[in-house]
Amino acid sequence: MPLKDSQAFTSLAASDINRAKTFYTKTLGLEYVAELAENTILLRTSAGSQILIYEREQSKAEHTVVGFMVQDFETSMTSLNSAGVNFEVYEGLTDENGIADFGEMKGAWFVDTEGNIISLTSAR
Repeated sequence: MPLKDSQAFTSLAASDINRAKTFYTKTLGLEYVAELAENTILLRTSAGSQILIYEREQSKAEHTVVGFMVQDFETSMTSLNSAGVNFEVYEGLTDENGIADFGEMKGAWFVDTEGNIISLTSAR
């Protein structure tokens, strides 16, 4: 079966699987699906995207490891801010609120409890 007909998912490392589970389910609102193996969980968005999180010692990715495409960028940012998410400010890329404006697209980034860089994106 060609990969073009398959669903894709992302895998994220977490040094504390329970802390990560709490952040992704309580703060971001993802659905907990199952524990697939010891210290490995599967989460899902209501749109069907899946994130596998596995426990391992801290690793450091210096790039975006997963992105969420949202319909209403401002409302999503406000909601995440209210939940305690702090958006990163990158000199030369974002404004003082952590928003990058690319014309037809807006973006913002935050770091999860495990040090993974997550993006929020909206196309106009």
